[in-house]
Amino acid sequence: MAFTEKELEELRRFDALIDASPMTYRDYIISDFIEDILFPELEKQRAESHRRYQRRKNLAKAYAQAYQAAHREEVAAKKKAWYQANRERILASQKERRKARRETA
Repeated sequence: MAFTEKELEELRRFDALIDASPMTYRDYIISDFIEDILFPELEKQRAESHRRYQRRKNLAKAYAQAYQAAHREEVAAKKKAWYQANRERILASQKERRKARRETA
């Protein structure tokens, strides 16, 4: 369907009017509602994408928890070794941070 010159001008004017006014939160809610009505397949895609994201997030969380439980001593030993190797640097950093906080307070 081709638009006439008059209709194109009206569309341009309306687009300029919309672009000139900022969207409020209410406008976003209305826009989402209209989009859901007009394009229900997009809502289904978003919901499925969110379900996949949550599933991957939960799997990663479960893996991390299982690893931590199975390797608790090993992880603790690595953390302790790292802290001992970087003790001076950590203490210096903490001292600088405390000094900066005292100066700003």
